[in-house]
Amino acid sequence: MCENYHATVLRTLGGRAAVADALGLNRESVKSWFHRGIPARHWHLIVDLAQGNIPGLTVAALAHTKPSTAGDTLTVCEAA
Repeated sequence: MCENYHATVLRTLGGRAAVADALGLNRESVKSWFHRGIPARHWHLIVDLAQGNIPGLTVAALAHTKPSTAGDTLTVCEAA
């Protein structure tokens, strides 16, 4: 389920601009989510924004697939 699930979700929702505009957020902030993952405080908003159009998208799925970072190096998020 995980190549970078958060980035996949963001792309499916229309990308940085679409997500930022829908949530009333700065586009540069949302841009960083593609590598760092969607911040936990926004998970419920992302699930609501998807309106059931992304199978399996839940707050729990986002929590389980949050990318891990070590310094500036992105590692693949942990598999189930």
